Amino acid sequence: MSIKTYKQATWEAMKEEMLRDPSVYAMAEDIIGNGGSMGHYIGLGEAVGDQSRVLDAPISETAIVASAVGAALAGMRPVIDMRFSNCLPVCMDELTNQAAKSRYMFGGQGKVHMVVRCPDGILKMQGAHHTDCLEAWFAHMPGLQVVIPSSPAEGKGLLKTAIRNDNPVMFFEHKTLFKMEGEVPDEEYTIPIGKARIAREGKDVSIVVYGVMVSRALTAAEELAKEGIASRGLIGDLKNKVETLKRDVSVWKRKYEKLQEQTKDFMAALKRAPRKVKEFIQFMLHTEPEKPEQSGNRDMPRRKKRDMEL
Repeated sequence: MSIKTYKQATWEAMKEEMLRDPSVYAMAEDIIGNGGSMGHYIGLGEAVGDQSRVLDAPISETAIVASAVGAALAGMRPVIDMRFSNCLPVCMDELTNQAAKSRYMFGGQGKVHMVVRCPDGILKMQGAHHTDCLEAWFAHMPGLQVVIPSSPAEGKGLLKTAIRNDNPVMFFEHKTLFKMEGEVPDEEYTIPIGKARIAREGKDVSIVVYGVMVSRALTAAEELAKEGIASRGLIGDLKNKVETLKRDVSVWKRKYEKLQEQTKDFMAALKRAPRKVKEFIQFMLHTEPEKPEQSGNRDMPRRKKRDMEL
């Protein structure tokens, strides 16, 4: 094991896969000048001995994705980078109608093995056009696989698996991950897509999270452990949202039922809570406060009087 940042770990994954398979190439806007939005491609061309396999693209997400779909159907394995996930709506047709459906439409004669890396989430000094997390959109699109790593080790293992996958993979990476440090195996390894990870076993509390929220939930659990609480907590890491829910349903069924019970208890307690407490919780949950029912329209008598005068 070695301590590496997420940026270093995923850079190694790209290098190893490009050396292993000559059909793998990377393409993004400003990938040569600044090495991508987070500098995570710096020196990649030199490392694989062929700068032509790291392509600088024009500012056109539509062109980037469309060319990757065509290249994949022709036998290549492109890894394209959107720089910011907010750029994805520009190329939705290419992603949802071409990349997602071509293998099915051609009866399996062509495979769209491509990876779309999508740095997302908020980072300092970035506006609303560069900070969305859009993975939920694509989790509902048949034909696309959605992968969301939570650590340097997962980033490397899942990226290698995604590149070798014969389906289009949407690879969402929270921008705060790139500086995260963690243990990464020195030997060759991959992580299967579609299998959840239990990061902290327990019997009383279930926390189901994915991506950058895994480390934050673990940090919160450690803080509660000082009070003798979090040692009984469970944190589940859904690396791949849709496939995990399908394949691991038997494992999670008991824990999900307990989560449902806890939710019902919470909602029942909320109904009995004082009004100020309700308003605070509704504010934290971003829900509209309940408005008291009004019997009749207070303005009705005034309107009737005015109409009679007219």
